[in-house]
Amino acid sequence: MAVDTSRDVGGEVGGEGGRRTIKQVEVRSVLKFSVLLAATVGLIMMLAGGVLYFIASTTGFVTKVQTFFNHYGYPDFRVQSGTVFEVLLLVTMVGAVAFVVVAIIATVIFNIVAEASGGIKVTFRE
Repeated sequence: MAVDTSRDVGGEVGGEGGRRTIKQVEVRSVLKFSVLLAATVGLIMMLAGGVLYFIASTTGFVTKVQTFFNHYGYPDFRVQSGTVFEVLLLVTMVGAVAFVVVAIIATVIFNIVAEASGGIKVTFRE
């Protein structure tokens, strides 16, 4: 289980609910979740980038950008689909790694603060 909980001895809430205290979140569980989320978002970004490049290429926008740069001092400028997708893949990978690292650091900080403060009390009601 991803969350280590313990029952609060302060009494029950009426009905079918209860009180729990979140004292620790497992880093491994957050790692698995954040990697899967980052991979999913990365695939969506690659798909969206492909669709946008296809639309830009079909409508002639890519040619207009190349003409603009050729006219203003860069005669050899070309927008190549391979380069566009390599840069998009690099940006996506860096973003995914950064997201996973931030999620792990946030989990470790939460665990340290929860240990010092006694956790977060949550009340469940049905």
